[in-house]
Amino acid sequence: MTVPEYVTTFVAIIVSLAVADLLISLHRLLRAGSRVRWHWIPAALALYALLLAVNFWWGNFSHFAHLSRIPMVEFLPTLGSLVILFLILAAVLPDEVPTSGLDLKEWYEENARYIWLLNVAGLGTLLTVFAATHVRTVPDVGQFLLAQSLNLVLLVGAAILVFTKRQWVHSTYVAFAVAVLLYSSLVRVIG
Repeated sequence: MTVPEYVTTFVAIIVSLAVADLLISLHRLLRAGSRVRWHWIPAALALYALLLAVNFWWGNFSHFAHLSRIPMVEFLPTLGSLVILFLILAAVLPDEVPTSGLDLKEWYEENARYIWLLNVAGLGTLLTVFAATHVRTVPDVGQFLLAQSLNLVLLVGAAILVFTKRQWVHSTYVAFAVAVLLYSSLVRVIG
């Protein structure tokens, strides 16, 4: 087994577990039927998280494809990103639906800070990994900032959501983040 196969297999397992957790939560919501009062933000966040996972998995192929060996210390930031990614996917939908019912808007408002703290941690870790890789290949800060401008905007937006409860800010950011990840998913190519 080559290094890229070895590493991407591990990444694929963790991403698959995270996606499975997200889908199980979605399944429980759907099975609860009328006991769930739906709201579009948690549903959009589920799509956002799914796209985040697929983009992460897809991007890791290119990140590791050229390696013939990798010290564990260089893999640890990716491992940290995987842990955070798993937690994000586990957090965007409730795990259970109480017999008394569940209002997803209220649930989101109670859990938003945690969800967005995880996103800040995830985007911060991802940008740190990208910066370390960029510095080794092309030490041009301006080029890095331009290449990562969407991730930087997503990071700032997620940080704002940690500190505000304004519904219109959350709605605007979630719609923007989903659009960015949809676009990224449409243009991403392996190789």
